[in-house]
Amino acid sequence: MKNLLPLLLSVLLITSCSKKSDPEPSVIIDSPTLGLKYDQQHQFALKKGSEDIFASTFAWKSSNEKVGKIDANGRFTARKIGETTITGTSNGKNVESKVTISPLKTFVTEPILEFGSTIANVKSKEKRKLVQETDDLLVYEGENSKVKLISYYKQNGKITTALLIFENITTTVMDVTTYFKERFPQPWFSWWQCCPLER
Repeated sequence: MKNLLPLLLSVLLITSCSKKSDPEPSVIIDSPTLGLKYDQQHQFALKKGSEDIFASTFAWKSSNEKVGKIDANGRFTARKIGETTITGTSNGKNVESKVTISPLKTFVTEPILEFGSTIANVKSKEKRKLVQETDDLLVYEGENSKVKLISYYKQNGKITTALLIFENITTTVMDVTTYFKERFPQPWFSWWQCCPLER
C-alpha cells in the first residue's frame, strides 16, 4: 500500500498538469484588408470562434475620415480615394482593417497641386508636354483626347492655380464629374452647371 501511494500521487500530478484550459478565441474581423470605390459601403462582421459578434458592441474609428467614415454599427462609407485604417475596440481588444479606396476614373493625371511651389518644382514633376510658357502661365498638352490642356498660373515665381480643360461632350463631362467626386467629396463645384453639354 505504501508503494501505491507515490504512484497514485504521480498519476494525479501528471493528470492535473496535462489538463489545460482552452484559451478564449480571439475576435476576428471579416476583412482585415478591404478595397472599395469612393461610392461604396461595407458592413464589417465579427466572429469569436464560430459565434457571430454584434459589431455594435465595439467602438469604431477611422484613421482618416476624409477617406471614409464608420458608424457605431461598424458600417463603413467610402468618401474619396486614399487609405485609412478602421479600428474596432472592445474591452481593451482591437480588430483592424486596412481600407483602400481606388479610383473609378484614371483618364487624367492629377495636376501638381502644390500651390506656392516654384515653377522649377512643378516643371520637374509634370510629365506632360509643355506647349507654352509665359511670365504668368505654364500650359501642358493633355495626355489623351478627353484632356485638352493643363494650365498652371503663377505669380511672383510661385504657382497659384491649376486648371484642367476637358473636351465638351456628354460622356467626358460625366467622367469628369465622377473624377472630381472621388477625389474631392465635398464641397466640390457643379461642373455641369458651368460647362454646357453638347446636344
